[in-house]
Amino acid sequence: MVRIAQALFSIVVLVPAALCAGQAVSALYGAQGVSYAGVRQGGLGSCYFHASIAALARTYPDLLRGAIQQSGPETFVVSFATGAKEIVDLEDVQYAREHGFDHSDGLWVAVLLRGYGQATLRNALLASVAATSYPDTLKQLVTAMIQQNNLLLNAYDRAIRTTVEQSGSLNGTKLIETVDHEMSALGVPIMVRMQVNQFLGQQSFVETLAQQVQANGELFGAYRAIGQGGIVRRVLEAFGGKVSTVGFQADPQDLKPALRLIHSGKEPAVAGSRPTGGAESPAGDMNWWVPSHAYTVLDYDESTDMVTLRNPWGDHPGQDGVFQLRTVDFIRNYEFMNLASY
Repeated sequence: MVRIAQALFSIVVLVPAALCAGQAVSALYGAQGVSYAGVRQGGLGSCYFHASIAALARTYPDLLRGAIQQSGPETFVVSFATGAKEIVDLEDVQYAREHGFDHSDGLWVAVLLRGYGQATLRNALLASVAATSYPDTLKQLVTAMIQQNNLLLNAYDRAIRTTVEQSGSLNGTKLIETVDHEMSALGVPIMVRMQVNQFLGQQSFVETLAQQVQANGELFGAYRAIGQGGIVRRVLEAFGGKVSTVGFQADPQDLKPALRLIHSGKEPAVAGSRPTGGAESPAGDMNWWVPSHAYTVLDYDESTDMVTLRNPWGDHPGQDGVFQLRTVDFIRNYEFMNLASY
């Protein structure tokens, strides 16, 4: 136990919390500023996150703009409604962009994605530490390390992205091996890695972490993870929203009150499509349909009974991913809609 404590302490004290990219920050906001039209999902299966950010950008752009502060030439601070903050390094934002995780106009969406992903993983690691059977003094030490230092966080982030299956599940043995490799790449000495792995390799730690990753799979590259609709609620709540979920009933009239709130421009909303379905759009094609996918709900026209939606891909269907559906088709092909009030 003493050796493990010494190893963990060496990471807290000796390893720098951030690795600089050595470059100046590019433009944080693109030509469109904080706008839903500027949000474009990349190759990462992060539709629920991108659709939620687009919904917030449509209704409360100042809220998102205020959540990001540039704290240095190569760092940003992302602030959440709870008061928690995440320091985001330009290097990690550029990594996300270079690997196609985000194609938005400017860096701001990638900064938010990285900040939210860091916070999610940090909380998952803390919950996993709490699940171990080690003494409280040792738990307190590793908890402090996770809270104060991004090195282990970065190692786990990269390892999870490498090993996660498309269902969101993790192989514990492979994960531990990959984390060790990533710590080595980040300059952690072998003796320190061995002691850290002894602590973080405990079965209860790995099992709890796997459960947390499963619940947020798409943030870590699991395109077909189960139950990702919960991410919409958590993202909207992270920035201070009080979220309600609308269940779709057979009668379109049941949905009208929520759609009127969206039309007012004060309720960001995201809807998730069903695993199967599809219906012709008013244009007479099915090009809008993507199963188990999240869409930003932009507007509702009661005079025509049409719902306007946007695919966060930004180019499907047509220009900017915006299209319309009849309310009856909206209900038939979507299984939930989350709205937030601020």
